[in-house]
Order: sequence, then structure tokens, then C-alpha cells
Amino acid sequence: MPRTDRSAPAGASDRPASEFVGSIGEEVEVTAYVNFIGPVTNSYGDEERNVYLLRDASGNQLRTFGTLRVFKGDRITLRGTVKKQDIWKDEKRTELAKVKVLSVDSK
Repeated sequence: MPRTDRSAPAGASDRPASEFVGSIGEEVEVTAYVNFIGPVTNSYGDEERNVYLLRDASGNQLRTFGTLRVFKGDRITLRGTVKKQDIWKDEKRTELAKVKVLSVDSK
């Protein structure tokens, strides 16, 4: 059944609006919380990796793919290259590539 309620997600009004982080091709360093980790495979089904959805203290939403050694709820500092900027569910989102985790603060 398709979603008909197009209101903002719960808690969305409590946080600042998401903005893009950096510019495409720019290397950025960000500290953010891991909000979601989910498995994804390539179209051939032979490469397992995860999608990571992150949110920084300013409310900016970030996404990256890979096999990072982090858990949901961790506060991480990472460095990566801005690959793409798009809008998802009426929110600006920055996708990072070539990510290296610099530090992890677990719950």
C-alpha cells in the first residue's frame, strides 16, 4: 500500500533543516551519528556491503556505502569525498565516497 501521508517524519520538526555538506568532488571531514545501517548488493549479487545513513549536529543528512566497522547510534568522525547531492523525502542529502572512519564513540 503506498504511503499517502506526506507529512514530515516523526521528530523532523524538532531538528534543523538538512543542508548539503561541501561541494561535489570536495573532501570533507564530518562528525555524525549513525542512524541506519542496511545491507545492499550490487546488480550481480556478488558484493555485500551496507548503506549508512548519518546525521550531523547541524541536522545535515549524509549517506555512504561500504563496510564500516560502526553500529547504529555510534558517533563517528569520518573523512570522505562528496560524490552526490540530492533531495530525498523533501530533505537535502549528501552522499560521500572513499570514506575513512577517523574515530568512533559508541553508545
